[in-house]
Amino acid sequence: MSACVREFSIADVETELSSVGNALLQAWHFGDLTPLSHKQAHAYALREKAGFGRDETATILNISPSTVDTHLQRAKEKLAAAENLVRFVRMDAEVLTDPEFLDEERISDETNSSSDITPLS
Repeated sequence: MSACVREFSIADVETELSSVGNALLQAWHFGDLTPLSHKQAHAYALREKAGFGRDETATILNISPSTVDTHLQRAKEKLAAAENLVRFVRMDAEVLTDPEFLDEERISDETNSSSDITPLS
């Protein structure tokens, strides 16, 4: 459905989309910019961004309300995982640029004092 809305938005004719049309267009772009499937992006955009209710979203997408719940839950999980990855990468970059992190003497001492390593005999 959002593919049709997207075609209207890039057509040379002047069109004005309804709130549903605008939400679906936003979902299309959101799906392209995130790790979400388009189905998950539709459910997320309609529920979380546009404020449509569960039953309204189900009617718009022609799916059951429980399917809306499933798509929404999976979308939230993927977005949280992506956000955690970004935080990890930023944190890792800060750690890697810390001068103490690159202190070879400290690293050598920590490696030699590890009790988790058992020499092979």
